[in-house]
Parts: sequence; structure tokens; C-alpha cells
Amino acid sequence: MRYALFILVFATALSAESRFAVQFDKAGIKSLQRSGDKYPTEYIAPGRTLGHVVVRYKFGDAEWREFRTADPAHKHQALRPNPADSAAQHTFIYNPSGWNDYYADLELTERFRVDNDSLYWSLHFRNPTHKPIELGDIKILLPFNMERRYDKTVAYTERLVQHRFVSGHASFIYWMRPNGEGPYLLMFPVAECPPYEPSNAERDFTPAKLEYFDQDGVYIHAARSVDLASKRGGNWRQPVTSHTLSPRFSRNGRLTYAFKFRWANDYADVRRILAGEGLLDVEAVPGMTVPRNAEVRVSIRSRARIHEVAPEHPNETRIQRSGDIYLVTFQKEGENKLSVRFGKNQSAVLEFFVTQPIGELIRKRSRFLAARHQHRDPAKWYNGLYSEWDMRTKVLRSPDDTGGLLDYIVASDDPGLSKAPFIAAKNVEYPDAEEIASVEYYLKNYVWGKLQQTTDEKYAYAIYGIDNWKVNRESKPLDRNGWTEHIWRPFDYPHVVHLYWNMYRIAKFYPGLTRYLSADGYLERAYGTARAYYTVPWLVARWSTEEVGHYDELVILDLIRELRGKGWTAKADELARYWDSKVRHFIKDRPNLFLSEYPFDPTGFESHHAFARYALRQKDSPFTLQERREFLDEAIAGNIATRGWVEASYWQLGSEGSLRYMSQMGGWAVLDFGLHFAADPFPYLRLGYASLLSSWALMNTGYWYPGAENDGGAGSAFVPQAYGRSWVGIEQPRGPWPYSAEIDLGFGGAVRSAATVAANDPLFGWFAYGGRLTRGGGRFRVTLEDGVNRRFHAVTAPDRRLHAVIDRDEMQDVECAEDLSYCRFRLKNRTPAAPHETELSVEAAPAGAYEVTIDQRRTGSVEAAPGGLPIKLPIAGSPAVVEIRRVQ
Repeated sequence: MRYALFILVFATALSAESRFAVQFDKAGIKSLQRSGDKYPTEYIAPGRTLGHVVVRYKFGDAEWREFRTADPAHKHQALRPNPADSAAQHTFIYNPSGWNDYYADLELTERFRVDNDSLYWSLHFRNPTHKPIELGDIKILLPFNMERRYDKTVAYTERLVQHRFVSGHASFIYWMRPNGEGPYLLMFPVAECPPYEPSNAERDFTPAKLEYFDQDGVYIHAARSVDLASKRGGNWRQPVTSHTLSPRFSRNGRLTYAFKFRWANDYADVRRILAGEGLLDVEAVPGMTVPRNAEVRVSIRSRARIHEVAPEHPNETRIQRSGDIYLVTFQKEGENKLSVRFGKNQSAVLEFFVTQPIGELIRKRSRFLAARHQHRDPAKWYNGLYSEWDMRTKVLRSPDDTGGLLDYIVASDDPGLSKAPFIAAKNVEYPDAEEIASVEYYLKNYVWGKLQQTTDEKYAYAIYGIDNWKVNRESKPLDRNGWTEHIWRPFDYPHVVHLYWNMYRIAKFYPGLTRYLSADGYLERAYGTARAYYTVPWLVARWSTEEVGHYDELVILDLIRELRGKGWTAKADELARYWDSKVRHFIKDRPNLFLSEYPFDPTGFESHHAFARYALRQKDSPFTLQERREFLDEAIAGNIATRGWVEASYWQLGSEGSLRYMSQMGGWAVLDFGLHFAADPFPYLRLGYASLLSSWALMNTGYWYPGAENDGGAGSAFVPQAYGRSWVGIEQPRGPWPYSAEIDLGFGGAVRSAATVAANDPLFGWFAYGGRLTRGGGRFRVTLEDGVNRRFHAVTAPDRRLHAVIDRDEMQDVECAEDLSYCRFRLKNRTPAAPHETELSVEAAPAGAYEVTIDQRRTGSVEAAPGGLPIKLPIAGSPAVVEIRRVQ
């Protein structure tokens, strides 16, 4: 007998009061909107239907079979809704088996029902055969409207961003507009049988859960798919199951699951609904990528009872419960699970990643780049290049041996340009002569006169793009479709500005460690490259740098300040005109902030926040306060929309695009928004700091790719499926890519943003992000452990904030009055043989005058307001005590 598999489908009519405007076709929901919505947002993709299911099943040891409801070969009939039902249902029946006959292997009933503020989707499985059936996969397809468009109105209000958290019975998915405006459509499994279900469905009801996901759907059962992935070398760290239906007329021959949709006003409402529906609202500080032995606090809120939170490694994990808060310390590096048992035999998994201390990661990564990524062969045209280290084969790739990568990835563009700036950024903080020499070797042998045009060439300081500088310089006018002067990609330039800027700081702070150029020489190169950034792409290709925000671009503002401070006024003014013009474009013209080289790409949100921050701090701004604030709010909303916030796993919380570089670069913007601009700072401090930590999970210190040769390597992003495919075409097991590609942009952003933040959080209490905090006698004390230890922030109330930042050296042992009227710290000279001056900047809210002393000697007073002038602190070999005291 040839078996077929059919579906029984019910569709729902609407009551007048419903918040759901739903239309149905023969398989399910073809249109879903919010009644009375501000925008005409259609949640279902055009031409698609919500209701399709894929089932993989088998009889005994026979081969697996697959059924797809979208197969048009299957027959069905429709039942009309019952007029007496206030929430009437349309019914579609596939394979209605009789008492003594059947002609399909499995009967599945789907039911959609709208009940005022809720939309239910139930699935009822029945075995009509005389043999047990094993359901290996049950996958529900989610055809939501996420196709990207260039048009701002369409991109912001007529398309969706999906947030998906797969973790057993605590799983949920929500869809939102990229502009961040509610409502959000929230979907989650139901723990109790909906009251409208018939008694036979109620008898066989089981709380639904999600076990796995792929690109187009989620799995209620996933044993078959995960087994296939594991046979290819894949791995999955959550429980997966199959389910066996007994033969007809026997017990356990039926199975019912249900899901529920509700509208949420915003992120906080998503959390409220999850907890109120008996799922889990989870928050963790400082994040879910955390350093070894750091203090971690986890909030788990739910209407359901929490029975147990159990660590994966009990001998290397400490857990202490205080109400809804769990105090956790992880000692084992790598992935760590906390298994949560709650409700009625329900379970979930919270996935953390434990790193080495952040300072060690920063130093280790820089050492690895200098030692493993650089080619040193004068016979090669790419001598000095930092290319891609393959952590699978422990081989340094090159333009002669790409390992299957696209040519540009190994020699140019963001992957090729991101590595040297990170080494330089690290060496501003922790100077190392060999690493600095490595960067100067790169500049001398690969950059100047090769990757970058010299001042004697046609376009001074221009940067060559893909595939590499050699291909571009040797191309003839008709080669490569006329791409002979491929120096027009604006994204390339800020990376090189960032490199020269950090080399200038190294030469300024540690003049004996640089050989290639003097401090002024590096500053001149930084200026020239910044000028080329604004001018060359337009001259060559009419590509304006004003239209799109570019990563690393914000360092130009620091460059302008330094040029002006050195008296290079004309150069500072020139760059300032370009900068101000771009800021004006974004605030006045309000372009699509997701527009990049692609129609939807969040790479600009670091720059967008820098523009808004700059405009809000201008004393004589050409923009109204409302214009500036509206742009700030638009930028932060878009930044967060594509970032995991409610999702409680290390590769999602704070993550943009599976831990890629914008997780950390855009994370700075979220943290800075919380520190300086948010009326309620604490949720943004949590998300911002989790974002800064998130991508450090991609660092390999032995967990992901074994071998001493790989210690310090990194992946560019994370493949979350048991076995998946990266955008560079590599198929691999779950985990970081074997190549670092662009991730050093993120690591560089993390170094630039590293800070310790003391907060009196209304949820978690007194806590130090990037440090350890103790209290007593009306004061709190903080040990800084953020990896850089130059920036300290305290937020003890929405209207009480203090920010202290030094431009070099190290802060230690901070102690502050809880009202922030007084703070002190030890200032450690990182080059004790070289006495110098360190600049201290102080800001506070409310603003006011502060007196600063060093070793009890008054150095001056400062008006602790945005844009205030820094105070110079003389520092010799021994640590000094710096005190900051409010005087009015």
C-alpha cells in the first residue's frame, strides 16, 4: 500500500473586538495584521501561508518518510464555521479517516482560533494505522514578512525582524518592525490545553516545546534532523526527542500541542507576557558571555514555580538563590548550561559562555595576530599582509592559497583591514615592542605605496579595494569592467584612519617603541586618510560618504580634537566641515539607517549614535533639541531591533547577526545611551554591557578549535545550527567560523568601549559591570576588571551619574560615596620609568563643579558637564591617589 500523509486544518473568523485581523486560505493564515495598527504592516510574507508543517516519520526500522503540507497533490475538504461560536472556526480536513478504514499514515489536525487578544494554533496528531509511528521531526514553517527593501518606509514599517529563542518549554518567537515601534507579535508554546479543544484533544494534550530551528522554521521534535547533523560532525547542546504514536484504538495513539500568539507593546511587555503566561523572563548581568569567576546574576521571573536551576558542571559552578535572583560563578571555560525545571514537568536550558579574563583575551588576540596572521616573505607581493588563519587546518591562508575563500577576504576589504588596527589599539593600552614592530612592518611593506596611494600619486592616501591592491594596480583600463581605480569604497577608509590614529597614540605615549614614523608622521597619515575618505570616493565614482554610516568612522572626531589641540587648526577645521555636513545630513534628512552596501544592514549604528551624541553635546547646535533627540531615539531603536535582548543565550543576548562585529561596535552605542541619555538607564546598561561582552565567545582559547597553534584565534561569526553554513560558503558544525574575517572590527570596538560600570539596578541591586563591587559605611568600592581599566561610570539613580575617564595608564581600587559626591581611585603608571601627564575627564548628572586632587595636592577644578576640558594629572613611577570631590 502506498501511504500518504494529510492534514486536517481549521481556520478562524474574527469577532469584532479582536486585535487580530486575519484572512485564511485553504492551508491556514494568508494575512495577519494588528487591528487598528498605525502602519499597514503585513506579518505574513506575500503569497505564503502560516500553517504549513513538515513531518518526518517512520514505521519501526523502515526508512524515514517526509510529508509536506504544501504539496498540492493532497486532497482536502473545507467545513464551514459554526455560526453559534463567538470565535467561529473555519475547518479544512485532510484525510478524514473512518472507523474501519484509512488511506494515510498520519492524521494531523491544525486549529487556528482568535479569541479577542489571543490567537491560538493547535496541532492534534493521530495514528490511523495498526502500527506504531515514530515522529522524528515535527517542523512548523514560519513564513513571515522579512524580505528586505531599500525604501525607508517599507524597510521600517512594512517588514519585520524576527527574534527567536529555542529552549524547550520556555521557547518563544516575536516579530517586530525594524523601527522598534510596537506592537510586537509574540508566539509561545501553551502549557495547558486551550478550553475550546474537544475532550479527546485535551486528554492527549502535552505542553508544547521547541527543540531546534533552521532557516525557515522551528521544530517541536527534532531527533531526526539533529541525528543527521551529528553524523556530519555537528553538535546540539539541548535535548531533542522523537515521539511514537501507538496504533489506532490504543492508548497514546494521539498527541496534541498548542501555541499562542499575543500582541506586546514593547520589549518590557514581551517579558511581562512571558512571565504571566507561565514561561520564563530571564535577564543576566553582566551578560551571558562572561569571564571565568566573574559574579553573574540571573533573574528568572515566572508565574510558574521554579523547581530547580541546575548547572552543567556542578563541581565548577556555584549557585546561590535569593528570591528571583540567582548568584552564579562559573569556573569552567567554554559553554556552560543552566537547566531550569519549572511549572508542570517543563524545562528549559540557559546557555552561557565562559571566557578567560577580558584583559587576557585582548592581549592574547593581539599576540596571535602578530605571530600567526602575518606573512613575512620579501619575495611575495603581499609581504607584511595580515591574512586569514584557518583554525581547522592550522594554516595561514594567502592570495596564493585562499583555502576556497573569496580572494578579497584574504587580502583586502573589512577582513584584511581590521587586524592591524586591533593590534595597534591593544598596544595603546598594553605596549609590546614586537607587536608594534609587526604593525610597522605591515605599514611599510604592504600599505604605503601598495594598498594605499602615497602623497606622490594621483589620489593621495586613497585605499585600494577588492580583490587586492596588486590586481587593481596592474589592471588595464578595460579590465574588470573598468575597475582600474577601485579606490571608491568608503567603508575601507575609516579602518586605516583607525590604524594610523592608534599608531599616533602609541608614538605619543611610548616614543621609544615606534620606528617607522614619528607621532606627527602618524597623525599626518591619519589626517590624510580621513581627508581621502571624504573626497576620493566622490571624485572617482561619485560615491558620497555622507549617505551611509561607516564602522570605525567615529575615531575621526577624536582625530579632529587632537589636530586642534596640537594647533593644526586648518586641518582640524577641514575635517570638521566634512563631519558636520554628514551629521547635518543624518539629522535633517533622516535617511534609512539600515541602508548600507545591502538594502538592510545594521553596520552604521555605531556611527549613527556618534552623530547623535555629537549633536546633543554641541553648545551652539544648528539643530533643535527635538531634532537631535528624535534622531538619537531613531538610531537606538534601530540598533536594538536587530539585537538579541529578551533571548537568553550567549550567542543571542546582545548579539547582532550571530555575534558578528556589530554586536560589540553597536553595543557601545547601547551602553553609551544608557550611561548618558536614557531616562531609565538600567535596561540599557544591561543590554549594552552584554553586547560588549558577547562576541568574545568567538575567541578560541582551546574550547572551539584545539591545539596550541589556535590559542588566540577567533571566528568571524557563529553558526547556531547543529550543522550549518556561513555566508562565506563553509559548511561546519555549530560554533564559530574557522576564519576571523571581520571580527577584529568588533574586538577593536570592544577595546575602545571597555569600561567598568557601577549601578544600583532596581532589579539586580548594587552591581559592577566589568568589576567587583562591595559596600559599607555609605560607600561602595570597585575593583576594575574590564580589560582596559581606564573608564569608570557610576549610575546610582536615573538622576545621579558620574563618569571618570583617563586617556592612558590604569585606574585601580575605586571608592565612591553612594550619593556620588566623592570618588577616589589609584592611578597606576603603566610605564613607570617614564613620568608623564595623564588626562582625566569628569562628567556628572546633575552637572556641577568638582575639585580634583592627586596625592592630596589640588590640581584644579572641573565643571563636570559634557564637553568639559580634561585635567592633567602628573604621574611618576608609583601609583598616585586621585580624588574627585563635588564642591557645588
